[in-house]
Amino acid sequence: MASIFAEHGISSEELVYSEGRANLITTIGTTDLVLGFSGHLDVVSVGNEAESFHGKIKLLATVGEEIGMLCARQLTQAGYVDDVSAMVIGEPTQNTIVFAHKGVFSYRVESRGVSAHSSVPELGKNAIEKLIIFYDELKLALATITVENPVLGGFVHNTSIIEGGNQINSVPEYAHLIGNIRTIPEFDNEKTEEMFQNLVDKINAADPDSQLTLVVTQSAYPMFSEPDSKIVVIAQEVGKSIIGEDIACIGISGGTDASEFVRVGHSLPTIIFGPGNETPHMTDEHVAVENYLEMIEIYKGIARQYFE
Repeated sequence: MASIFAEHGISSEELVYSEGRANLITTIGTTDLVLGFSGHLDVVSVGNEAESFHGKIKLLATVGEEIGMLCARQLTQAGYVDDVSAMVIGEPTQNTIVFAHKGVFSYRVESRGVSAHSSVPELGKNAIEKLIIFYDELKLALATITVENPVLGGFVHNTSIIEGGNQINSVPEYAHLIGNIRTIPEFDNEKTEEMFQNLVDKINAADPDSQLTLVVTQSAYPMFSEPDSKIVVIAQEVGKSIIGEDIACIGISGGTDASEFVRVGHSLPTIIFGPGNETPHMTDEHVAVENYLEMIEIYKGIARQYFE
């Protein structure tokens, strides 16, 4: 991609994540108003500087999206999103515009006890029993979360894995519980982590034999842009003019790199809008060539109209 841009006199910058894996940052234009386009590296670029527009376009091509939005976070922390005023993310959306999606909060609660023979359990500390106390308290705490987002719906929790012990005639000295949450702006990841940590601290304080530890394994924030924001309205208008049909605006439960970009520290209206259909992550995932080509024209139109 960098060599293709270079053929048109456009320079790029690589931000290395690990050996053999790098992000690409390409900027066209010189104004203060910056429109970002982003996608992980199988997504089309936005064209070249010979296009007629008056603004600045920044392409952020990321790696590590599928395993935790790793490099969207890296780019955001390194300041590459600081000047971006709106973002278009090129995930497949089947002729719809996604202006909101839930966040992801994955966690593990570990319980440590003391092993003993099952004939004298009073000499040990059962890690499973302490974990069950947490599980029961968590259900009560989750029942108090009644807020909903008008587009995304409610806060969703799922206990995915519980494991503990290693043989039938021993008091288990270790157990853990793994869960996954889909967060909403009204009860976001920060509030979620605070609730879990307070619950662990409360149980440990009430029982000196309890040794519970919270480990957050993934925390991707919810994304919510106003449906009447400039980037949404322009995308709808341009999309309809090229595709020939009204473009619906929706919210989804799945996550994207937007979860990291929105942590930039300023309002960042963001949409997910790209070529593709209902086949992501399925065998024979594909995109129609016609859809791929028309989306290139849509991206061009969005950029031109955004800077008018």
